[in-house]
Amino acid sequence: KPNAKIDFTKADVEDVFNYIVNQHNNLEQISQIETNEDGEQEEVEYYQSKSGIKERITSFLKHVSKNIYANVDKSQKAELIRQSKMQKGTEVHKTIEAIVKRFIDPVTGLLKTTADPRPENLGIEKEVYNYLEYYTQQRIQSYPVGTRFLSETRVVWEEQGLAGTLDFIAISPTKAGGFT
Repeated sequence: KPNAKIDFTKADVEDVFNYIVNQHNNLEQISQIETNEDGEQEEVEYYQSKSGIKERITSFLKHVSKNIYANVDKSQKAELIRQSKMQKGTEVHKTIEAIVKRFIDPVTGLLKTTADPRPENLGIEKEVYNYLEYYTQQRIQSYPVGTRFLSETRVVWEEQGLAGTLDFIAISPTKAGGFT
């Protein structure tokens, strides 16, 4: 059943993996042009499931943080620094995502015996890539054999009308380990 609930504390690793993959596959990301609070047109992304459109957690948090940080320095210099930090954060995030995908079989979610080769264009400084690759590899290999992994996975919280993307999920084959 695509919308059936699952008890993550009692289900086995394959059932949890299949449930999350099914949920991901049943959410479609859509974009709409809307007028924001400042009266400007902007592209807003939502997820749509069979039960309707869900607000992205990112949009919800953006609204919350805008209110929290309303009095933050808005000078041109401060804005350039913020934009630079956001850009670097996005680069690092995309790099880690690509590294994870090199180590994980996209169909089974299991750790590959041999990782895919590094891309020729790393996208960031080699020293930073080396560190991120080492850390990511150590982290993934620290899980028990048989752990199923997912990355950039769409999920929905139907009761709250929210949906979002989880960067990384590890579903341990041991009940004690659960998932992260």
